[in-house]
Amino acid sequence: MSELFDYGFERYRKLTLFAKDQPVTKVKMWMGNKSEVEVVANQEIVFNVPESKSLESIRVEVNYEGPVQAPIIKGSKVATLKIEIPNYKTLQYALFAKEDVGKSGFLQKFGQKLGYKIKSFATKLSS
Repeated sequence: MSELFDYGFERYRKLTLFAKDQPVTKVKMWMGNKSEVEVVANQEIVFNVPESKSLESIRVEVNYEGPVQAPIIKGSKVATLKIEIPNYKTLQYALFAKEDVGKSGFLQKFGQKLGYKIKSFATKLSS
């Protein structure tokens, strides 16, 4: 049994990417009283990687359909963290809103819609 443990400790390293409730990133909000909300994992994100794998080859990305529509309640799932270790495994973790985000007021809505229209118009002009 001890030989099995020795084998594992010699050939694998433990990586901790994020602690529980540690902010991972921010995602854009639409029609919210805030323009972004931080997202967190509801668990520690830890995994073992073979020593033969280069840390630079590990790919980490956050996926979500955004911008996220307000209102959002703290703890709502809003994104997914995807970790790819080439030729080994792919891991996925749910990410949750760290705080409530309410709907924007009239002036904020007007400003957001106007900004979107101007951005769309500018994009069409540059095409």
